[in-house]
Amino acid sequence: MAKQKEKKQTPVSRLMEYAGSFQYLAVASWVLAAVSAFVALVPFYFIWRLIKEVLRVAPDYGAAQNLSTYGWSAVGFAILSMLIYIGALICSHLAAFRVQANMRSRLMRHILSLPIGFMDDEGSGKIRKIVNESSAATETYLAHQLPDKYVATATPVGLAALLLVFDWKLGLLCLIPVVVAFLVMGAMMGENMKKKMEEYQNALEEMSGEALAGVLSTCGPAVRTALLEHVPEVRHPAIERRLRSGEPPTGQAAAYREDFLRCVRQLQAERMQADLDAAKAAERRAGA
Repeated sequence: MAKQKEKKQTPVSRLMEYAGSFQYLAVASWVLAAVSAFVALVPFYFIWRLIKEVLRVAPDYGAAQNLSTYGWSAVGFAILSMLIYIGALICSHLAAFRVQANMRSRLMRHILSLPIGFMDDEGSGKIRKIVNESSAATETYLAHQLPDKYVATATPVGLAALLLVFDWKLGLLCLIPVVVAFLVMGAMMGENMKKKMEEYQNALEEMSGEALAGVLSTCGPAVRTALLEHVPEVRHPAIERRLRSGEPPTGQAAAYREDFLRCVRQLQAERMQADLDAAKAAERRAGA
């Protein structure tokens, strides 16, 4: 039962275990981030009221009322949104730093309980790097990415509500293309796209294997055997079969092999020419 309960935990809930009492600050940061997203849309409402008032009295613009009120209200809510979001970031950073510190402390206590030979095999520098980078990644996720995620979730909801407040008929018309776009993207990114991406990745792997096989076919038997034993990258089925059989490359692999050999010959020629020029220069200096 305990194992099943642990499997059901989400990554955020696991991180909240390290936050302790600071997990309420993390929750507060998510709420404040969503509220700031909603408040950031309020200035558009006052701008709409301002434009509506101007159009109502046109062309007698001097009869417009409350223009300054609408303008300053828009500015005020924009500033309020920034302040709320700053508060959300303060809460998220406090919680993230506590999670990072507790995670490092718990990891180091666990490492100290391990046998001494473990540290000798892995190296203290490598262990320290893993601990620091892993805990720093949690800080980035909790302090920045999660609040931004809630902002990105709340903003479309607020925009939809704002469209309905302006004009519910026009708002519904504007939401129709959004629904259609989601349906089109869903059709594009469905099982068909997944199958195409798998074919694309397999083709890339096969092309890389052909290229490597064409180049490695220039090596001798001893080198090929050593590569198969010590280099995992050459254990692609097509490469391994060709290296073990010693068969000459064909098709695209042959083209890659010829390109490789041509580059090698060019480098050899350039090296020989450089050595010859150096020898002639040395002879001239000796004769002088």
